[in-house]
Amino acid sequence: MLIRLHTMKTNLVQSSDGVKIAYDIQGVGPAIVLLHGAGKTRADWHKTAYVARLQDTFTVITIDLRGCGDSEPTLEIDGFRLEQLANDVKAVLDVCGIEQYALWGYSLGGNIARFLATRSACVKALVVIGIPLGSVLFPEFKKTLQRLNKNGVH
Repeated sequence: MLIRLHTMKTNLVQSSDGVKIAYDIQGVGPAIVLLHGAGKTRADWHKTAYVARLQDTFTVITIDLRGCGDSEPTLEIDGFRLEQLANDVKAVLDVCGIEQYALWGYSLGGNIARFLATRSACVKALVVIGIPLGSVLFPEFKKTLQRLNKNGVH
């Protein structure tokens, strides 16, 4: 397989609390959103060639979480609640015109993805890596896994 190195084009969108969130989008096909872990940026998905391998099959959206990469930081503690981080993702999806999507989250991004999946029927598939599931499988997430499994997602 030929791995293409890609230069990211940074786009910005204003989230519900006014913080600017950076993202990039490329590829064709159903949408997949890649969410990085704490201390990382969307550039890591490019550097490790995930975007290059996915973009021929998916519309790949990578997002810099607030305070990371090209996204603005916030000094407000509420800006880092899962609800607000999920709102940041929704702001990007809204501006991109994406109604249904798959989520792939690593570490902190996995927790955000898990949170979003329990609150939106727009999530059609979910990949969570780099986090323990164990006792944190709260009832809403268990129902989400059952819903996704019922729809043929494994």
